[in-house]
Amino acid sequence: MRPGNHTALFIISLLLVGCARVITWPTSTATSTLSSLVSTPISTSPISQSPVYFPSATSTAYHTLMLTSTSTSPTLTPTPTPTPTPTPTLTPAPLLTPAPVMAPLPGLVYYSDDKLWLVASSGQPTLWSPDNRYVYYSEHEEDSGGSDIWAEDRQTGERYNLTNTPDRYEYFIESWPARPDILIFYSSPMDIDAGAGWLGYLSSIRTDGTQYSVLVESPLMSTPALSPDGQTIAYTTGSWDLWLYQWGSGSQLLDLKKYGLEDWEVNFYSIAWSPDGSQLACWVWGRNEESQFNGILLLDLEAETSQILQPLRYPIYFDGFPPPPDWSLDGQWLTFFGVDENYERFGIWVVNVAGEEVHVLAEFSADCAWDPGGRAWSPDGRWLAFTRHKSDSRTGIWLTEVGKWELFQADLPSDARVVDWIDIEP
Repeated sequence: MRPGNHTALFIISLLLVGCARVITWPTSTATSTLSSLVSTPISTSPISQSPVYFPSATSTAYHTLMLTSTSTSPTLTPTPTPTPTPTPTLTPAPLLTPAPVMAPLPGLVYYSDDKLWLVASSGQPTLWSPDNRYVYYSEHEEDSGGSDIWAEDRQTGERYNLTNTPDRYEYFIESWPARPDILIFYSSPMDIDAGAGWLGYLSSIRTDGTQYSVLVESPLMSTPALSPDGQTIAYTTGSWDLWLYQWGSGSQLLDLKKYGLEDWEVNFYSIAWSPDGSQLACWVWGRNEESQFNGILLLDLEAETSQILQPLRYPIYFDGFPPPPDWSLDGQWLTFFGVDENYERFGIWVVNVAGEEVHVLAEFSADCAWDPGGRAWSPDGRWLAFTRHKSDSRTGIWLTEVGKWELFQADLPSDARVVDWIDIEP
């Protein structure tokens, strides 16, 4: 399957560098601990075993628009074991009818009417354009059939082909706020016959078009996670193992034995770094001879411990992959799209990292369209905004305050979709 033919996901990713946030089990064996977790009730009825839900083989193609600032013009030629999680208290989703309406909060960035908007400090939405000079995007080349990464100068309108590789595809561009002069993307030779679920080779290039590098020689199976310190990229390959690429020194396979998972087969997919870079939250599926689990696994890279936050919670898949969990800025909460053990409750969930408190913020139904990128935490960590589109009047952007979890509908157009939440205070 050629990357240019992948099914496009209905999402616009706006990565705003300079203003965006990137964005013990005790000494008992892992087997006995996970077995007890699998049978632990989360609500009033016990959790029953569910069938294994493997990641879809469908490949995903993102059409990415990136705005980054740079002073350099592009070149014209271009040991312990995991701790059992306390039984969480599950809070049902609040009723959405009638729903209180509130004014949007300053700093919220959203997409509506094919334009980008920012809620100003006055509380009024204004058309917004980031103070960035260059736009980076992937463009299909009609002559060669391949695709290249281009840069466009927003001041002069000039365009530059950064990669200029007629025999290779480049796509899925992502900026790395900790390395503003670097673009991360996938690439692949044009003559390769990629299998289902195959994304490409992790690659990088400088924003001036120099130092094109293929970082990993094995194709990736899910989107990589870029560490906030600019040193490490977490990713999965065809075997669904978790690898850590150290900038400048290469990749290393995560040693499950150090995290008390030596007796387990664990498949990793969709990964997110904690804001301080010390932990990874991963959607996983795992099993051993006695038990299996599917949910969010928290890995503490410094303490080398692991913790299952949500056993038997199934992620909602978007064109092949579940979106990674989204961390609050203080590192205390994770939000994700999930399904309960009986496939009855689909929606947006939030869980604290201690695993003691779980809330269903909004439940979806068959007529609801989900926006996998439409979540953002406020810079002060008090609020969460998310996009929820339904066929009735309950559409647009919703807000909830941490600790209270009451839902409010933002007084914005019904087609509004969350992009980011930035700090606009002086």
